[in-house]
Parts: sequence; C-alpha cells; structure tokens
Amino acid sequence: MSAAEYKAVMFVRKVLLKKGGRMPLAKLFTVLSRPGDGAEQARNLIGWTQMELEEFLAKRPLFFDCCSSLVSDSAEVAVRRGQRLSIVISESATTAAAASAAAAAAAPTPAQSVNGGEAPRTLSNRCGTVFHCSRLWGIIDLGRHEHVFFDRSIFKHVEDLQRHFKVNDPVYFNAILAPRESRAKWRATKVWKECDRPLVDRMSAAAAAASIVSPLSPSPSPAAPAPSAAVGGITGASSAEAEAQAAEAELCRLLDSLLVGPSPSLSSPVASTPSVGSSGRLC
Repeated sequence: MSAAEYKAVMFVRKVLLKKGGRMPLAKLFTVLSRPGDGAEQARNLIGWTQMELEEFLAKRPLFFDCCSSLVSDSAEVAVRRGQRLSIVISESATTAAAASAAAAAAAPTPAQSVNGGEAPRTLSNRCGTVFHCSRLWGIIDLGRHEHVFFDRSIFKHVEDLQRHFKVNDPVYFNAILAPRESRAKWRATKVWKECDRPLVDRMSAAAAAASIVSPLSPSPSPAAPAPSAAVGGITGASSAEAEAQAAEAELCRLLDSLLVGPSPSLSSPVASTPSVGSSGRLC
C-alpha cells in the first residue's frame, strides 16, 4: 500500500469513527465532498464521483464493511474494528502512479492528434442518456445521431462499467472531439451522475472564479530605468568623445613633426591642437 493510499484510508476511517463507525454511502460521499485539505487529498486518490468511492471501499475489506449492493441508495459503510493489521507502506506504487499520470498528461489527446496540435472543440457539463454499456466501454446518446464514447480509463478503481451504468440512464459529461477513425463524434473526458452534480458544480464554479481577474486588482507597472544607469551612460559617452578628440589632435601633431622635422615643442605637453597660423606649417 502506498503512503497516499494509506492516508486516504485513514481519513475515511476517521470520518466514519466520528459518526459512530457506520454511515450511509451517499452521506459519506457528501462529507468527503466538503472543502478541506484532507478531504481534497482523499478525493484526488479516491476519485470525484460516488461510484469511484464505492469501488475504493469495496476493494479494501480489511478496513471497511460494505453491503453487497453498493449501487443501491440504502448502501452503508462501516469500519472494521477489533483486529490487528500488518500494513507495509511502499513509495514505489506512489512513484509509479505519479509517473503514469505525468506520461498521460504529456501524451497528446486524440483531438490534438487530429487537429495538428490546435485547441480541440469541447463539450462541457452536457447531459445525455446511456445508449450502450459493456464492461470496458460505453456510448452516450445526445440525439440527432450524435454520440459520445467513454471507457473505464477515465474512472479510478472501476473495473466493470455495467455495475454502475444501465441503458437509458441519464448522465453528465465533458468531452473532446474524437479522432476521425472513431465512429462516435466525441470522446468523454469525465462522466458523472446526478448524485455527483453538487461536487462537480462547486469545483467548476471555483475554477471559474480562480480564472477571473478582478478589475480592482493593481496591474503591474513597467519598470522604469534607474536614474544612475542613465547618468552613467551619458558620462561614459562624453568621456569617450573627449578621448577621441585628444587622439585626433595627437595624430595631427605627429604628422606635422614627420613633415618638417622635430620640434622643441614635442617634449612639452600640448595644451591645444596646433593651428596653421600659429605654427606656420601646413598640416
């Protein structure tokens, strides 16, 4: 068992023990849907739908007692007590899960491979009915010969879709454009039921609120150049120009000395550039 999985199991056990050790499954899902760091970490591993919570609890009989019919509304979950457990916590499972999640995020979506990397067309928070469902995949009917394909890869801990979806069941979904070779026009990225709508709507509203920038928030102003840098640039330019003028004056003096011979004035420093009238020589 990974460390993240152990934390999620202990969190669910703590919630159940606070309620007497037994709770209806629908009420437990409602409690886990509330805001909070612990609940959010548990949801990230368990899943964001009630069916994923059902499968998560059913696969851990050492910790929880579940009724045989998990899909019924009267299903209850209880904590197993009075037993000593030997649990080995490993980080390899967590690392492998993180690596697979990163690889799935880096892989291009089917719509991106079709559209050459452009932003795909999407459907968000749409409703349809289950047209066909098998163990591994299903079809959602939107009417007018428009269908949405989904499979169990978009769910956590779910192995048999027929346990949770029946023909003509209403479902909600988000979808992207499917590849051209697909018979269905859309491919679902998330599917949920009516019982999951409060959590999904709250998460969608929170994401939309986070993406909105308030007009009253101060906008970052462009950085103005430092005055010292500007003054330093002007000073550097003036000193370079003075050096160029001094070099040009020294060159004229040397040419004069080469044409008419050495002059006593060469040993003394030159205060100014010699002129034609004062020296009597042609430069």
